[in-house]
Amino acid sequence: MVYIIFEIARPKPINWAESYINTDKIPFGTFAIYDLMSDIFPNQKIESVRKPVYNQVSDLYAYNDSINDRYNYIFINDGFNIDTLDTKMLLSFAEAGNSVFIASTYSYTDTLSEKFGFNPGSEYQVSNDSVITNFTDKKLASKHGYIFRGWNSGNHFKIKNPKLIEILGKIGRAHV
Repeated sequence: MVYIIFEIARPKPINWAESYINTDKIPFGTFAIYDLMSDIFPNQKIESVRKPVYNQVSDLYAYNDSINDRYNYIFINDGFNIDTLDTKMLLSFAEAGNSVFIASTYSYTDTLSEKFGFNPGSEYQVSNDSVITNFTDKKLASKHGYIFRGWNSGNHFKIKNPKLIEILGKIGRAHV
């Protein structure tokens, strides 16, 4: 009987699966971000899509009455791997005055890397078991940074031309 009570009262283990699904309330789920979108973009349609970039952007233009409307394309996943056609469409979408936000760990296309002057890099150091990060915005930055224990990520970008990219934060000395 004591064992049953113990099992019922025991906290559930944290699910660290990297799902990035907007209904998942786990650390790598995007429920909180998706839920806050209506506050960040008031009076705007929020839509979750799982189509290739070319198809999604083409649909936006095909079913839009006004060519003056602007959109935000937000991509959050562990990898961002698109072909040349998708890359060209994404770049023309941004050049038309729309916003593109990509949060990904790896697989940026060579075209994007060349266009915006960055190279993804990865340097893993097995001896470290934590990482210190910080925001570049002084309002968000912490004097000592934010420590993530048990997370050893050396993923970063090597920036060739900082004028073309807005750097949001840093891991150690590398830009993110």
